[in-house]
Amino acid sequence: MSVPISVVVTVLDDRAGLSELLAALAAQDDPAEEIVIVDAGSRDGSPEVIEYWRQRGLPIRVLASPGAGISAGRNRGIVEAANECIAVTDAGCRPSPEWLAVIARALECNDFVGGTYVVDRDTPFEHAVSVSLYPDLEEARGSLNPLVRAWLLAFGRRFLWGRSTGRSMAFRRECWELAGGFPENVAWGEDVAFSAAVPPDMRAVLAPDAVVAWRGRTTWEGNALMYWHYAKGDAMLGLEARAVARACAWGLAAVLALRPGARSRLAMLAGGLAYTSVPFLRARRTGLALRHWWRIPALLALKDVSMLAGTFAGLRARRGAGR
Repeated sequence: MSVPISVVVTVLDDRAGLSELLAALAAQDDPAEEIVIVDAGSRDGSPEVIEYWRQRGLPIRVLASPGAGISAGRNRGIVEAANECIAVTDAGCRPSPEWLAVIARALECNDFVGGTYVVDRDTPFEHAVSVSLYPDLEEARGSLNPLVRAWLLAFGRRFLWGRSTGRSMAFRRECWELAGGFPENVAWGEDVAFSAAVPPDMRAVLAPDAVVAWRGRTTWEGNALMYWHYAKGDAMLGLEARAVARACAWGLAAVLALRPGARSRLAMLAGGLAYTSVPFLRARRTGLALRHWWRIPALLALKDVSMLAGTFAGLRARRGAGR
């Protein structure tokens, strides 16, 4: 490996997810110099999984940190990591075999590297979720036509290094220090907040091939709750600008729906078609059967409503904390 890398992972009672992750790290083309696992107090057999893989040669170091949140766990793991270059991923993620090699090459001349992820599509519902609610890896790797590029700019579902997630990112220790570490006052959205705080004079890049596979939420309720938490965390950190834009868009749709006349209905229909256009194109490209496309507008609405509710909760929490 061109630069030595410590992989930092936090875990709490996720034996199955940890098994998936460690198996993928064992299969890396260029293995990690060390794997630092911060355990917040697992009681489900996760320590046995760790020991299993340690006996098979993975360079695992465990830090016990009972009750630690994900940010506090990550920060502690980074402080105690042996190397200056740190990669972060999560239990339940399955890094591709070249994941660390891609990250190592990118860190040779950069301070921060944002990775990418693909969402499992094992059921029609999961497939609809992946094309509706998440960035698309093929769009990140390929050249985009102007209409798709405009949609991504307007609605934000694209990979950007400044909105990297804890599923796949890496950085030099100095970058982590200057960004202030992972914020410990929120339990959701801390990873995106950290990447957004990377100072502008740091060299940062998106590495589309630093990809991990990940299973998203598999139910309507699970997705609604996840986005509610994300939006609440963003609002608590003062990152609610996108939610304000979302509220304005839905407010305009409500006004058009209530106004009489064909023009209002046509304008609302045009807006809805524009909003769903790229998810429908993704569905066609990736082979989602047409009979399942009804889920796409329903999922988009579910996400937006959940995030608006979460933003309201986060603003209330922030106001309460400031008193």
